[in-house]
Amino acid sequence: MHELSNLIQLCNNIYGEDNFVNSIVWKKTNSPKSQASNLGNQHEFVLVYAKNIENINFNKNIGVIGEDYKKAFRHNDNDGRGPYQTVALIAGGAQRSENRSQFEFKGVTEQWLYKKEQLEKWWDENKIYETNNGNYRLKKYLKNVEGKLISDIWIDNEIKPLQGGTSEYLGFDTQKPRSLIKRIIKLIDKKDITILDFFAGSGTTIDATISQNKEDGGNRKYLAVEMGNHFESIMIPRIKKKLSNSLFKYQKLEQYEDTLENIKFESNNLRLINDYDDYIIKYMLDYETKSSVLNIDKFDDPFNYKITITENKEKIDKKVNLMETFNYLIGLKVKTFDVYNQFNRKYKVISGKKDDESVLVIWRKTIDLDLRADKEFIENELNIDDYKKVYINGDNYVENSLLIEESFRKLMLND
Repeated sequence: MHELSNLIQLCNNIYGEDNFVNSIVWKKTNSPKSQASNLGNQHEFVLVYAKNIENINFNKNIGVIGEDYKKAFRHNDNDGRGPYQTVALIAGGAQRSENRSQFEFKGVTEQWLYKKEQLEKWWDENKIYETNNGNYRLKKYLKNVEGKLISDIWIDNEIKPLQGGTSEYLGFDTQKPRSLIKRIIKLIDKKDITILDFFAGSGTTIDATISQNKEDGGNRKYLAVEMGNHFESIMIPRIKKKLSNSLFKYQKLEQYEDTLENIKFESNNLRLINDYDDYIIKYMLDYETKSSVLNIDKFDDPFNYKITITENKEKIDKKVNLMETFNYLIGLKVKTFDVYNQFNRKYKVISGKKDDESVLVIWRKTIDLDLRADKEFIENELNIDDYKKVYINGDNYVENSLLIEESFRKLMLND
């Protein structure tokens, strides 16, 4: 429960208490563990927050409307709009908070769930019901209900707890059922959303997104982040199996330890960082290693740029994809990627858009390059006049071009 309360506090700070939608309870095991010393735990929570609670749109087609549900719509004004039930307009229970705004509406000062302008609109449309004690509730008409609103208690058979021996179970401690994530995805009444999972674990979020897209023809995208070793041992094989013959992209980000491995001091004296206090370390990093953090000299062969990393307790050199990194740094939405063979070297040319401006990025090895011939090829063959900005790595004679190294250093190191 401490974990839950801390998570609620964190989410409240990020999204705001007013944007708390609900907490969902789901059944994670069929029976409590025999080792439990007190009450056996069989459930976990899913916290639901909205970026803006007034704009949230849940999918109402998940639950089927039955006769018992219809009985709840017991009011009828005989105005042609049919039967309705009433729902709260005033915050109650967990929705109430000292930080929630309070204002007066039609003689009632309360913590309202909606803005006053929206309440006034519903009042003019005769969609607000006045109770016997003088409070107000919103009329919810049966004819507008597309499906039964899903409950916040998920103990039905559709979400089956993971058990050892099943094909889905991967032996991962915190693995969630695919059916649980699929239901969360289906809550949102859009099929083109982007789903972000900062703690991807065994990859269930990706698995569920792919499955749901196949089921309903959706075009949902996913972005998953994981730092554990199971990224390669469990998650990547799982996604490859799920996608079969399809392609997907994954990237490794430079770690803090990798950065330290690549620091080179200009002084010939050997320095042990642990021997210095924070001020001295900062001085050394700011001045003595200023040119080593981003080795511009190596941009003369951009397709073989390497950094030293530690892998399996061994130091190894790994290639860095400078092209992909630069695309992200400038926020380029890539349209085309072409490769030209010229002067016994490859020219890798990327076109795209940034802030509605057309951009061309040109990469090539500059060692022993005839810059005049290089200029003639770029200007005559690559249609650079069609672009608002042209980025080129290394020395070049192309007029009005932007040097990739300068932009790289500025964006990455805030120089």
